[in-house]
Amino acid sequence: MRVAVDLQGAQAANGRRGIGAYARAIVQHLVALAPEHEWALVVNGAFPESVDEFIALVGDRPGVTVHLFQPPDLLRGSLIGDAWLRHATEVVYEQFVADLRPDVVLITSLFEGLADPAVVSIRALEGIPTAVILYDLIPLVRPESYLADHRVRAWYHERIGQLRRADHLLAISEASRVEAIERLDLHPGRATNVSAAVDAVFRPGDVDDVTSRALRSRLGIDRPFVLYNGGIDARKNIDRLIDAFAALPPAVRDEHQLVIVCAVEPDARRSLEARASDAGLSARDLVLTGYVTTSELVDLCRLATASVFPSLHEGFGLPALEAMACGRAVIASDCSSLPEVIGRDDALFDPTSVESISAAIERVLVDHEFRRDLEEHALARSARFSWGRTAAAVLEQLSALAGARDVGDPRVASPRPALAVVSPLPPEASGISDYTAMLLPHLATWYEIDVVTDLPEIADPWIAANCRRRTTAWFRSNGHRYDRVLYQIGNSAFHTEMFDLIADVPGVVTLHDFAVSGIMSYRDGIGRASRPWEAEVYHSHGYGALIADRDATDRSDTVWTYPVNLSLLQSATGVIVHSRAARHLAASWYGAADGDDWHLAPMPRDTAGLPDRSEARQTLGIAHDELLVCAFGIIGPTKLNDRLVDAWAASECHRSQRSRLVFVGEAHDEGFETRLRDRIRYHELGDVTLTGRAAAEVYALHLAAADIAVQLRARSRGETSASAFDCLGAGVATIVNESEAFSELPDGALLVLDAEVAVEALTDAINSLATDGERRALMGAAGRRYVRLHHRPSVSAAAIHAAIEASWSAPSHRRPTIGARIVERAGRPQRSDMVRSAASSAMHNLRVRPRQPHLYVDVSELARHDAGTGIQRVTRNLLRWLVTAPPAGYRVEPVAATETTGYAAARSFTASLLDLRLPLADEDIDPAPGDIFLGLDLQPTVVRAQRDRLRQLRRHGVQTAFVVYDLLPILAPEHFYPGAKSLHTEWMQTVREADGLIAISQSVRDEVQGWLDANPSNERPPLLGWFHLGADLDGIETHHDPVDDDHPARMLMVGTIEPRKRHAQVLDAMERLWVAGIDAELVIAGRHGWMMEEFIQRMQRHPEHGRRLHWLPELSDDELAHWYRSSSALIAASTGEGFGLPIIEAAHFGLPIIARDLPVFREVAGDHATYFEGDSPEALSGCIIDWLELRRIGSAPTPAGLSWNTWRESAEQLRDELWRLLRPRQ
Repeated sequence: MRVAVDLQGAQAANGRRGIGAYARAIVQHLVALAPEHEWALVVNGAFPESVDEFIALVGDRPGVTVHLFQPPDLLRGSLIGDAWLRHATEVVYEQFVADLRPDVVLITSLFEGLADPAVVSIRALEGIPTAVILYDLIPLVRPESYLADHRVRAWYHERIGQLRRADHLLAISEASRVEAIERLDLHPGRATNVSAAVDAVFRPGDVDDVTSRALRSRLGIDRPFVLYNGGIDARKNIDRLIDAFAALPPAVRDEHQLVIVCAVEPDARRSLEARASDAGLSARDLVLTGYVTTSELVDLCRLATASVFPSLHEGFGLPALEAMACGRAVIASDCSSLPEVIGRDDALFDPTSVESISAAIERVLVDHEFRRDLEEHALARSARFSWGRTAAAVLEQLSALAGARDVGDPRVASPRPALAVVSPLPPEASGISDYTAMLLPHLATWYEIDVVTDLPEIADPWIAANCRRRTTAWFRSNGHRYDRVLYQIGNSAFHTEMFDLIADVPGVVTLHDFAVSGIMSYRDGIGRASRPWEAEVYHSHGYGALIADRDATDRSDTVWTYPVNLSLLQSATGVIVHSRAARHLAASWYGAADGDDWHLAPMPRDTAGLPDRSEARQTLGIAHDELLVCAFGIIGPTKLNDRLVDAWAASECHRSQRSRLVFVGEAHDEGFETRLRDRIRYHELGDVTLTGRAAAEVYALHLAAADIAVQLRARSRGETSASAFDCLGAGVATIVNESEAFSELPDGALLVLDAEVAVEALTDAINSLATDGERRALMGAAGRRYVRLHHRPSVSAAAIHAAIEASWSAPSHRRPTIGARIVERAGRPQRSDMVRSAASSAMHNLRVRPRQPHLYVDVSELARHDAGTGIQRVTRNLLRWLVTAPPAGYRVEPVAATETTGYAAARSFTASLLDLRLPLADEDIDPAPGDIFLGLDLQPTVVRAQRDRLRQLRRHGVQTAFVVYDLLPILAPEHFYPGAKSLHTEWMQTVREADGLIAISQSVRDEVQGWLDANPSNERPPLLGWFHLGADLDGIETHHDPVDDDHPARMLMVGTIEPRKRHAQVLDAMERLWVAGIDAELVIAGRHGWMMEEFIQRMQRHPEHGRRLHWLPELSDDELAHWYRSSSALIAASTGEGFGLPIIEAAHFGLPIIARDLPVFREVAGDHATYFEGDSPEALSGCIIDWLELRRIGSAPTPAGLSWNTWRESAEQLRDELWRLLRPRQ
């Protein structure tokens, strides 16, 4: 069972009151009680703090998901907001809940949204059983106290109207249940008392002296006291309580205080104090505590001599039960729900009588035996109330509602709905036209049918006589008149117009071919596509498919690889398929949940009218002792006809000269037909013929006459072979290759070969059946029985009718009419800003299906400006591989934001980066639960500006992770501009809220862990991981051509010129070498960074500049590769790095490495580098001299054997680490 639970009762105005506590508790206990069910918790994004609370509350519980409904920004509540916008938002809310596809809906509080943007409504949830927790109907019973304001009165009565629509009310007390039955005139079976309970913190216990003295002192309690806990509105009867306390005998009153626990506004406080004064109480006799914490309330309950509850009307009376659970004596009113909570008549009083209240208080204070008896009773009575029992009662009713869900009568509706069928029709040469002609007479049992076609005449006599013909142009303008619309869609040119039609007139689709890439490509080729081929490929499959299409030698490769059907599926209001294989393909392409609501209907086949076998063979000229083997259907490479010819040539049938092989069907590929005929001539197969396009009579004659059928298919994409089922229905022993479409057939009905169909295996199968007539007969009988039982047109039509009706009643069908439903509910809007606000809410909350989960990759800095920095090189390379080979089940979408605009799909940038044609504009992202956001680029100011948006993503069910390149601005701020430390710290404070942080090395991961430990937070810490960067120089030779020993040794530095890279130390060291007479060169490849102006001037004015000192600020990859190849060693002198990419690149070229002894360099290079320590020039110059000597004798460390990632491997490692961290939290 899947339950959608609206939790706004724990968020909005009632969130911190008893209603909120009840809502939170019942959900917690329902989830714990029934983990086998799915719980979809609906929360309101206008209350972000509580959203975070709920996400933390459910944690990683399997089967529990949080779904964020985002109301319009302009929605303010019924009292101060726009009524049109509220009604419009209710329509969107109802569709949002329905889209969760629950079996039943539980609303924790319907009476929300009076003065805040809570949105709860059940007007349009017909068909989805809905239960509402009912707390009370007090405003209806006491309108003079609560409904004096006409706006409040109108809102409340509208809520009451919706409450009547609920399928079941879950009352929190028997009193509330009876009240609902009587006041709303409900059948008693529509309301159940599920009761209530208190938090486990309310239990007996002692309060230590220190805590007691501190609490008493803070609140002004200096005597034993009588406790009241609750509200102070009129029905709470506080005035009479004060009067009753004042009426106690002076000796009793003077020894006690009356303590009222409630958050009290100043005006209310003055009023109560004045009442007490008028009644003769001193300022110390009455204590108004104001707000107290839960732990303080528990202590007050335990410290009180007794508790009193004089309310005139309660839904349950939770504070009374809280005091009883603490073991205190409780006295209360004898009306509404309190008697069933207290459970004892002698503890009750008349709340309308001051004398009755005062007498009860006096007795409980002075009669110690009575008080002790009440205390014992309180513990026993309170134990009868538990959240476990309440949750069980709620679950029982939810299960009953879900089980009794009425899906309607699947038989005849009267009058019959008008159905428009859009399909190829006879005489069009399409198998689907014959299919439709077979089906329509049976569908007419339930519908008045019109057919949509531009044919001048329809060849089928039944359709021509019984169905009105409508042109596509007429239907486009008038399709809204129909009650139902059914499209028959396949992957051929006959369906060219249908893709535009269904976008204008949505309907149910019978999907004959899962892939429609062929017709999509055809439409693009003839200029009939509403959007270009590349846009359709991108929409369905993302950048990876576009890259494959760009690199393909022929578009047919893309057509065969990708289904390109997402636009069609998202336009359909329901999908009918003929095999589970199509469902599984939907799940594999678009996500595990997609396809599970598709409807299965058997492929209709009718072989009852076949000619007599003997007459058919005589007509075809087949002798009675000849063996006839047929292959039915289109001739083409996917039908493996050439393989059948080879198998036939090697068979005993061919050698017997008493057998024939006939291909019954036409070829759609002239080139393949020519090659097939050449193959037949090559094998000298005079017993093999091709009929060409076979009229229905010719097809039927061969079907009746055949002894064996061979129906093969390669590269199956969810299609169901109509001709194979024709063979089964005709009782022909049939050979097929493995396909999920045949998996449901009984054993023995088919001879099934491996999917790849080896020629030798096919030859053996033909020989086996040719010589075993008994087996052929048994197979034929089994196939005939199965088809006649399961695939009769009447059976198929009944299943299709049920699918149409289920789709039309499903929530998704109402999506295209959302605008009309808003107008119907709210009327026509008067303000354009309200329309925009409602439209934005609808777009945000309502998503089309199917939809593949997205991996959003943030490239904000790279998309704005490619400065060629190391991080941007990393981002660029990793992004290329992530979009080329996305994680299984996910679609990669690069996104970018600025300091002032939110995240949008960076299509223009990505198309340019990948050299793709993508004629689509950038658009704001539309995230959904299950998506993942990966911060790949480094843009601290943008991430900081987007902090609220990132929080909203997480509340919406999107997991977030960031790549951490280093913490150097924090750990070594002296190497960066002023302010860099604070900026990077703010970035870390933002990304620490993510689900995961992935460092580019173990060293950086350890630094991140250290920073988190040193900067603790109340938030759940992110999971940490790491990966290593890669190195690819595609198309560039990576061999090493070091300078000869006769030439100066050439030292290479690669990287931006910035303080931590220690270029000055390296130049100082080189100067010492030059002074010592060592002839060596220094090549610095890197752009001018920051805080290095003095060093830049020193280089440019250096006497060796241009001779033995070279600065190369702008290098292409080819040019950089030249210097890697022709240098003697790389010097990595940096005092801090996240990874050290130049080390890997140097190793790629076989270039020896001299590196500062840093943990990260050891992690990357291991024993394959020479290391130095110290900041002095001598430390490095000495190391270089030692290295030159080691090189001379052949003992210097080399990068040979140093392993590194390619960029593809690096992207895969990042992907795997991302999945390792985030999958447990999904």
